[in-house]
Amino acid sequence: MKVIEPVQNKLINNFQGHTTYMYGVMMHENSVFTADGDGFVKEWDLESGNEVRSEKVCDSLCKFVPCPDWSNFDGVPHFLIVDDYDKARVYNAQTFKPFNKQEFAVEGLNFAHLPEEHEMHFACSTEDGIFVYDLKTGKQLKRFEVKNSPVFRITREKLFGFPEGERMEIWKYDEVKLDAEMFESEIEGRVQSVEVAEDDDTTLLVTCGR
Repeated sequence: MKVIEPVQNKLINNFQGHTTYMYGVMMHENSVFTADGDGFVKEWDLESGNEVRSEKVCDSLCKFVPCPDWSNFDGVPHFLIVDDYDKARVYNAQTFKPFNKQEFAVEGLNFAHLPEEHEMHFACSTEDGIFVYDLKTGKQLKRFEVKNSPVFRITREKLFGFPEGERMEIWKYDEVKLDAEMFESEIEGRVQSVEVAEDDDTTLLVTCGR
């Protein structure tokens, strides 16, 4: 994996160490985390390019869920990993150990999210809807009828979902659906990613593709 400075197109570092394909990359502060097809997660120092540590966390293909946020439990960053059998688990980024023994078997998982505004909640989307679970007990807390949403975002009071990736639905976090008609005319192509402006859940950055 190469790290490139985009303005001058200058190579900063070249990380080498995986023996199979990498299936996920995440950054946190001065660390880079990668996951591969043999179930290994590695941490790298961004500046030196040196491998800090390596741990086998899955028995099969191991990938980071597209989860752009880091959730802090007890002041420690954690990340989300899904293996080839659609089993999701949260890991401590400092020790590479599971947050707890709770494992989420989610068939056909499209996207997962650790909502920053709702600590100890784990949310994921499948073809059947968007589900929210208690991270400690595994108990299902909420279900939103937003089917096959490739991405979604949760704020303190709202959920923004995209059924089939083609339109947008807004729900209150108490599972009441709101009107999103004013946004839908602006969506062209399949939704690829979404971000919500900090402290303002009326401003969205939505990326679409063909």
